[in-house]
Amino acid sequence: MQATIRDVPALDLLLNKENPRHVPKRDQAEIIACLLEDEKVYNLARHISGHGLNPLEIIAVFTDRNGNLTVAEGNRRVCALQLLNDPDRAPTAYKKRFRALAAGIVPQQIRIAEFESYDEAQPWLEVLHDGEQDGVGRKQWRAEQKARATLRPNRDILALSLFDHAKRKGFLTDQGRRGISLTTATRYLGNPDVRAAIGITTSPSDATVKIDVNQATFDNALVRFLKDLTTGKITSRSAAKDWKKYAVDIRTSFDTSNNRVEPYDLSAAVPEDDDEASDVKRHRKTPIPKTIPRSDEIQQQLNRISSLKLGSLYQSLTTLRLSEHPAIIVTGSWVFIEIITAAHGRANCDFLSYLSSKITSWSFSKDQKRDITASVRYISENGNAEKHSAMFTTLSAENLINHFHILDQVIVKILSEIQANKS
Repeated sequence: MQATIRDVPALDLLLNKENPRHVPKRDQAEIIACLLEDEKVYNLARHISGHGLNPLEIIAVFTDRNGNLTVAEGNRRVCALQLLNDPDRAPTAYKKRFRALAAGIVPQQIRIAEFESYDEAQPWLEVLHDGEQDGVGRKQWRAEQKARATLRPNRDILALSLFDHAKRKGFLTDQGRRGISLTTATRYLGNPDVRAAIGITTSPSDATVKIDVNQATFDNALVRFLKDLTTGKITSRSAAKDWKKYAVDIRTSFDTSNNRVEPYDLSAAVPEDDDEASDVKRHRKTPIPKTIPRSDEIQQQLNRISSLKLGSLYQSLTTLRLSEHPAIIVTGSWVFIEIITAAHGRANCDFLSYLSSKITSWSFSKDQKRDITASVRYISENGNAEKHSAMFTTLSAENLINHFHILDQVIVKILSEIQANKS
């Protein structure tokens, strides 16, 4: 009764026509249809797509009279995995659903225990399926044992809680979730610098998630984190230096270091526009303007240039409410900087590169140059993502208040030099 353990392609296996789960079937298509309808294989496939195969389970196979590897134990798992690898094998009513699942985790290889015949495998099948058998078979957990196992610290809890929050808020779909590696998310969230940068104050295994930034800023940072997971910008092949570098990037992009509030439960947070109940607003130390404050100096320079387009654009940027039009304001900020730098002489490069080269010769202090570069990068990256990404969207534009304040004198200088060149 010894078996050979090896890995084989899941599509190389045959489902068992005489599987005890159903009456004998004529062919593979009949077996698949039966397992889908009666044995909840779709739900199993969905779990595999989100988490991968259970490493604690192995497939038992035997060699049939035609020399094929036929499944003795694990027909549901093999069926689910085959349909994930080849959705066209599914019945018509299921094809679209399996194509969607195929965007998630789809292992091609599966570990098998290979027996010479079904009779060789049968004693082990009985151990698995004939109950506890006075301790020989698998003994089920009692209720208190289940509870004890469930309450054990789980470092995936934080990542799963954030995924659930993102789905509730509507910026993560079921299909998008399947394209995200839980392992990678957990690795990054396990680093305290990354958690602090996003605004999370609790540990990775704490079921109650607390944050110490306003919810809109947190949601923006979370959307960026999910986007970076989806696009592969951050991967499981990372180390401490990668996590620290990523934390700096998040803090710079969303200014989380300067927007701290008293920690509060993420699950209890309410939308920012709920004036009466928002925990976030109650914890703010200073009121935040509803629009980007208009600079008299910038307005004066725009009046001198007499550009209807720039004047109208700046009017919109400083009039639209940040809480109501964040995506438009972020995109408009990108367009505004794009236009003025082009008029200033930029060609054949993006405005981040252009301004990075210019500020080195301008009379700003070292700290000012650092802050200016960070603000230009924020507008460049978020504006580009807003325009081109199918997933990324801005949930809060409040950071632009600070970034326009930092860039005030830079914009004035650019506009004054544009006017001087025209004269």
